[in-house]
Order: sequence, then structure tokens, then C-alpha cells
Amino acid sequence: MALISRDQILAFLGSILILGLTVYFADFSKVLKALAQAERTYVYMTLFLGVMVLLFRSRVWFEFFRKLELEISSLKSFNLFSAGEFLNNVTTLGQAGGQPFMAYVISNNVDLEYEKSLATVISADFMTAMPLLSFGTLSTIFLFFNGASRQLVARAGFASVTAISIASFLVYFLWFKNGYIESKILRLSERVIRKDYLITKLEAKLNRVEETFETIGQNVTDLKLAAFYAHFSFALDVLVLYLALTSLGASINPLYLFIIFPIANLSKSFPTSGGSGAYELVLASMLSAILGLEFSSAVGAALMYRIATYWQAILIGAVSMSRFGLSISEYRS
Repeated sequence: MALISRDQILAFLGSILILGLTVYFADFSKVLKALAQAERTYVYMTLFLGVMVLLFRSRVWFEFFRKLELEISSLKSFNLFSAGEFLNNVTTLGQAGGQPFMAYVISNNVDLEYEKSLATVISADFMTAMPLLSFGTLSTIFLFFNGASRQLVARAGFASVTAISIASFLVYFLWFKNGYIESKILRLSERVIRKDYLITKLEAKLNRVEETFETIGQNVTDLKLAAFYAHFSFALDVLVLYLALTSLGASINPLYLFIIFPIANLSKSFPTSGGSGAYELVLASMLSAILGLEFSSAVGAALMYRIATYWQAILIGAVSMSRFGLSISEYRS
């Protein structure tokens, strides 16, 4: 079995193509010049904080493991998260399709069934997305009433709040209205699947998922630390991009970044490895459009940010994968 599938190779080539075109239209020489003139102190800080983002995001997972009463160390939780992020970042479905891979990592290395692992990953992802809504909403309100371009802020803020609100409704139905979504899935499956034993098997799996969401939804205040780590890691994530921009000499109001991130993050679902290529293009375009930066500088900042976060996550995740004795071929579909 090949280590890397043909789809993964095509996704990687797609990422390179989009990145190449982005840099080309931004003027390759200008992008290189901007990166060469970047203040090194800020560059090193972005790399360090990029690792800190991963560390604190892994604590969100750790808190969910504790909620399910799993005996697991912080270090193992970090390694599991890093390995899962690696698979999430290289899957050809973009980051929207990485959760099943991450669930496999957990179920194969922790005493937790796959369905419960998947419910845990989805819940942790929802918690990690909450700061996009809270920070994004507060920043939009502040900028709207403090002399910013109200029309631009209103449009960006509306798009951000709408996207994340959908996730909030899903959290509500999964954690607090247990069985609602699961029952809809089961009814739809009964119309398509005619064999009773397959329906019975699916129902058992959905019940395990439902039980996990129900456990997580009970005494949700137990997850206050998870909420704190999610918000803190997101603030660090924004700081990484802010420092990348600062290293290039850009002077901007960081509050704008809180309404740029939710929209840019939607591009992670683009069908390339971890949304790579599309994410850099969308982020650079928004930095240029909203902050008025020269496109070459915006592209340079986007590349620097992704090196500190996305590419570092892949390197650290590859090490974690090797520690668990895992390979990509075990998890590709």
C-alpha cells in the first residue's frame, strides 16, 4: 500500500498551484522582498507562539477527556491532538473532513470507542470555534461604533456571525437536545438502507454518539477551563498574525483580525490538504481589502502566519504520529 494516495498527491499539487498563482499575482519579487525585510525578532515570536497555540488547543481536548473520565496525561493528550491535527491537515477533504481521522487516532490509542471519540472531537472542535463568535461579535460592535468603515465592518461581521452561529445551533442540538440530530440521521438512513441488520448496527453507533454528547452536555460548567483554553489559544492565534503583519511594517488595528479570521477559516474546507492554498489566498485578499495593505505584503503575512501555525503543526504532528507508530496509509480512505 502506498504511503500517500493519488488523491493526496493531487490535493498537494492543487495547494502548490493556488499558492504559486497567489504569489505570482502579488508579484513574486515584492513578496520575497517583504519577507526578506521582515523584522527577525517578530518572526521568531510568531514561530514560538505558533507552538503555544497548539499546546493550549490540546488542553481543550484534555478537558473533554477529563469530562469523559478518561485517565490520560497532558503529554499524551498533546501527542494525540498533534497526531490528529497532522491527519486533519493532510486529508484531501480539507479540514472539514479531518474529524473522522482524528477520531481514529484517539480510538486506536485510548480506551474509547470510535463513535465516542468522534463525538469528543466534534465537541472539542465546536468549543475551539466559540471564540470566533464571541471575539468576532465584540470586535464588530466596537469597530462599528468607533469610527471604522461601518458598511465594511457590518458586512464582514454579519458573515462571521452567521457562519459561527450555525455551529452554535449545532452545539445546542448535540449537547442539550440529545437524540434530535441522531434521530433525523437514522430516519433518513431507513429510507435509503433496506437491510434491517445495517439499520440496527447504525442505530447502535448513533446511540453511542448520543450518549457521549449527553455526557458532555451535563454540567457544562465543568468545561469552563476548556472554554478558557479555547479563547486563549484563539487570542494567541490572532497574535501570531498580528506579529507577522508587524514584522512587515504594517500598523493595523488588531480588532479587525477578529472579524477576518471567521471568514478566512471557512476556506479551510476547500478540498486541498488542510485547505492549503485557498486559505492563504482568502486571508491575504481579506487583509488587503479590509486593512488596505498592499497585496504583496498581505501575501507575505499570510505565508508567515501559515508557516508558524499550519506547517509547524504538520511537523510536530508527524513526530507525534511516529511516537504512536502510526502512518498516513492506516487512515486514508
